[in-house]
Amino acid sequence: MNKQPRKDNAKHVRQQAYYEAAEWYMQMQEQTLDVKQKACFEQWLAEDALHQEVWANVIMFDEKLGRVPKTVMAQTMHQLKPKPQFATKFSLILFALCTAFYTVQGIRQQDYAPDLLSFEPIDVYKTQIGEQQQVSLADGSQIWLNSESKIRVKYNANQRRIELARGEIYIETHKDIKQRPFTVQTADGDLLALGTVFNVRHFPTQTELIVKQGTVRTQPQYSKTYQDITAQHTVRFDAQQIYHGAYSDMPLLWRQQLLVVHSMPLQKFITELSRYHQQSINIDPSLYNVLVSGAYSTQDLSRTLHMLQVTYHFKVVHTEQNGIDLQP
Repeated sequence: MNKQPRKDNAKHVRQQAYYEAAEWYMQMQEQTLDVKQKACFEQWLAEDALHQEVWANVIMFDEKLGRVPKTVMAQTMHQLKPKPQFATKFSLILFALCTAFYTVQGIRQQDYAPDLLSFEPIDVYKTQIGEQQQVSLADGSQIWLNSESKIRVKYNANQRRIELARGEIYIETHKDIKQRPFTVQTADGDLLALGTVFNVRHFPTQTELIVKQGTVRTQPQYSKTYQDITAQHTVRFDAQQIYHGAYSDMPLLWRQQLLVVHSMPLQKFITELSRYHQQSINIDPSLYNVLVSGAYSTQDLSRTLHMLQVTYHFKVVHTEQNGIDLQP
């Protein structure tokens, strides 16, 4: 007779923990916690092992919903926010939330919805502006992350999947004795590596693929067909179709911390260089179309700007706001 009440009480305690975690999560989405709020959260987290378990689940869902803008997340969470007497597990709240986001944001539900119901570990790697990182998978495959990049790696008995959330990666795949597929996914489509060395860069509206060795099977998100892109080829693709371009391996030298260009307009060159630096670089419009060629350091900004100044005869002026102006 006493077992059922204890079971119901345990269920209520767990539901309450999920509800409190949801409250903290929504609060963090809206704004950064101040010192007092942070202390309260840390106290809540430390007072019960159940809180730590529940919060770990919340963080896992947060990574899986990482593409959704935080402002939109917070607004929708308030709309779906349950009353205390009807509180349910946070996983169900996020699942309903995610379904709405897939409809509004155009993210493929078939790619991500199954993961929301699973607690299989997903490794997340990311770099800040100016940083690079190398990741080694258990099968021997290597992944390099360029500046300000983020990937999610799902590596299990059935697959080797890389989700490129932002930025740029260089991949050298290794033969897998388990013959698991090696895939890369972006918001624009899917890439299946067929024994390859390749580079993937995610732009706001397109994905760029440079195949150095082997073949990469490429399928845009809304296309029913795919193309096999072979070595020494470059393509860009959006969610509908693939666009072929001229191959060059110069962009791949970012791993050597070099920006190598040939007849690139200065405006575009500075845009590329700014990927690696926090400082704001402003260009006088009269210099936009100056054509830049050569190999330049992405890490030593002063040296690169000095080389440009000497070669193309313009002024480099440091402003009071810690910015840089390029003037005739």
